[in-house]
Amino acid sequence: MNSSFTAAELLLEHATHQRVYQTSCEYREHVDPYLADYATRHPEMAQQSSWFSVIEEVPTGDGGIRQTFSLKDIVIRGKSDFTLLEKQLDIELPGFFRDFYNQIQVAVLALLNPIVIYDVAEMLEVAALHQQIDIENGNPAKPTHILRFAAMPPFPARFAIRRRPADGIWKVVSVSDESLHEELWTERFWPESCQETMDQWMRRLLETDGSPLAVGRSYPPPLWRADMRRVS
Repeated sequence: MNSSFTAAELLLEHATHQRVYQTSCEYREHVDPYLADYATRHPEMAQQSSWFSVIEEVPTGDGGIRQTFSLKDIVIRGKSDFTLLEKQLDIELPGFFRDFYNQIQVAVLALLNPIVIYDVAEMLEVAALHQQIDIENGNPAKPTHILRFAAMPPFPARFAIRRRPADGIWKVVSVSDESLHEELWTERFWPESCQETMDQWMRRLLETDGSPLAVGRSYPPPLWRADMRRVS
């Protein structure tokens, strides 16, 4: 993996390779509904049906099937129109984020933990949802300082860029939808070790196969990939 590559370049290079895995769980059945949803907005995504290819199926003896299959990332290239994003949220996006979305519209990283990288429309939808939740909970309106741009569906774990109130610097952080409104503003909630540049974030995800999701955190694998392992 080229050490000088940007996040977009790392993703595009990673998407040229297929990886082989084994599992008796239903990985594809978990991911497919999200691909179908994105295909309605990005018809070219439906054409990338080769993301999952079965190599071999072997009965497990308990009525199940162990599959050997290959995975390949799905990436829709092209410049995203994020002017609406900046206008509606009244923010100026950092240069690294602009650089990434100048090359990528939407992506699904087919890793041990599959990661969906949102398109602009979904970023706006998620931001509006959280703004509405804050209003309903009686929290005062504050300038946008967190923009969620990726997730591991259907769990509440998301990735966001966060603007630090003290110096205005944007970093990538892991954030749960279950986090409290005030926690997201508190600086001690975000140790420096858990804040990454976009390039660092992408490199770490690809080098670790998406597990663990966040720096310094380790969780048991979800049931739908409990025994999944990479073969090559």
